[in-house]
Amino acid sequence: MMNKSGYMTIIQKINNMKAKEYFNQFLNENQDKLIEWRLINAFRQMVLEVEQIAKMRNAKSGTALISIFKEIEIKSHSFIRLVNETEPFKTEETVKYDAFKLFVEQSSPELASAVWRS
Repeated sequence: MMNKSGYMTIIQKINNMKAKEYFNQFLNENQDKLIEWRLINAFRQMVLEVEQIAKMRNAKSGTALISIFKEIEIKSHSFIRLVNETEPFKTEETVKYDAFKLFVEQSSPELASAVWRS
């Protein structure tokens, strides 16, 4: 779906992105920003994707949202695996596979508790 000017809105772009698309965005966009900022930005977009998927599926129950979060967490693992195959992570540091979970815990401890306690 395009808006009047012919561009996809950010929400439409985020909706159902694959891990490889998040990775390509991480590599190619916002090169003037720190790597950490770009990682956090990808995780923020994944959280927004949870909201969009919930709307598409008309998911209103807590268990439905938890399931969607867990789907996105699996996608985040694939994204992180791709990131860890690039420099500087390949030789210096490694992004932890639970980085998305840690991001959610820092951003919203209550949400993280609800998602990963179940």
